[in-house]
Amino acid sequence: MLALSCACTTADSKTGPDPVKKDVEYCSLAQTHLQQMCSADPIKNKLCCDMVRPTPKQRSFEQVCRTVQEGGIYVNPQCISTVQTCEQVDTICMQNNATDDGGSR
Repeated sequence: MLALSCACTTADSKTGPDPVKKDVEYCSLAQTHLQQMCSADPIKNKLCCDMVRPTPKQRSFEQVCRTVQEGGIYVNPQCISTVQTCEQVDTICMQNNATDDGGSR
């Protein structure tokens, strides 16, 4: 499940969101990193565990990440793949979304 609380970047609503191709290759690495942090301490790292839990339709974090990126919403998978704590997903990666353009358009 991908739970994001961010000011995500999208394109002009008249034309719809542009595909975000930047960092899509990091979705798999981000998933692996989140799973590792979840396994290390499921209680302390509940946010990571929640993010890598399959969706009700059994879609993985990687699949959801790619889908939303390509749908025009930048989720910053490169940042997620490098954070040191689960809390940094919200405090660093999602904060960067407010100023990042989400890729070349």
